[in-house]
Amino acid sequence: MELLPSRELHELAVRLVCTHALSGGEVLYLAAALSLKSGSASELQFACADTKLRTAAEHEGLVMLP
Repeated sequence: MELLPSRELHELAVRLVCTHALSGGEVLYLAAALSLKSGSASELQFACADTKLRTAAEHEGLVMLP
């Protein structure tokens, strides 16, 4: 699946960077996952090893892989 830049993705990334202490790359990764989750009927599972990104993803309601 390809996720193209959009105004919605940009606005989501801005909100995430203001809400969570994440780097630009981490924010884009999280924004992409949240965008895919909102456009999908199936449950998206998120995987990462970074503690800050994992905490932010959980806070945003993503289902985490162990």
